[in-house]
Amino acid sequence: MMEAATQLAREHGVARLILMTQIENERAQHLYESLGWQRNTAFYGYLLDI
Repeated sequence: MMEAATQLAREHGVARLILMTQIENERAQHLYESLGWQRNTAFYGYLLDI
């Protein structure tokens, strides 16, 4: 499914995909990294509950 989404994005001229996961979700992190995704350590994510 991830590969299909990536291919569809390429076909539509998308240059970058971004995904997020919880810090504790190491299983997903390993999956994403095995598919070629790179961890971004240059940015922080922020949320605001209202």
